[in-house]
Amino acid sequence: MKVLSSLILAASINAIGIGSASAAVVFSDDFESYSAAIPSASSFGGWNVTGGTVDIIGDTPYDFFPSYGKYIDLDGSNSSPGLLSTNAIFAAGTYVIKFDLAGSQRGDSNLVTVNFGGQSWQYTLASTDAFQQFSQTVSFASATNTALSFQNGGGDNIGALLDNVSVALVPEPSTYGMMFGGLIMVAGLVARKSRNV
Repeated sequence: MKVLSSLILAASINAIGIGSASAAVVFSDDFESYSAAIPSASSFGGWNVTGGTVDIIGDTPYDFFPSYGKYIDLDGSNSSPGLLSTNAIFAAGTYVIKFDLAGSQRGDSNLVTVNFGGQSWQYTLASTDAFQQFSQTVSFASATNTALSFQNGGGDNIGALLDNVSVALVPEPSTYGMMFGGLIMVAGLVARKSRNV
């Protein structure tokens, strides 16, 4: 019985801790594979740019964080910040989105709006803010036009900086239930076998 209790406890701890570890990354970009472009094209890689421009910088004269490689200036070069959005449409589910934002490093503050799955968040960044990671968990029932987007609120060609974007799908709770049930069955079989020995 002691063995069974220990196995059930271990299975419970494992099932509880499995959530974030088992999230599967379905989209990610660190912008390293693109040529620097000021302004960027209206689409590149997995992204579309509408309503203005963004700049791909980092190995240009505008390299404020050399250790970060390339990144995006969200207020491009035509006094109209573009809406940067994924061209991927995400299925219904629960997702963890992560991204790095930094201030412009050029003397102004910026407001960045992030939209995903019908929800939006706003981040205000002072000019001197270094890159920091932000994270949100989002659940939505429909995949209709669900893209991840970023937009700077300025219009002075000096925007907040974006890097290391990822979207990970979190398994549904029913998956955990099936896993937990399977672990309990294994624990039961081990306990039965130890009694028969």
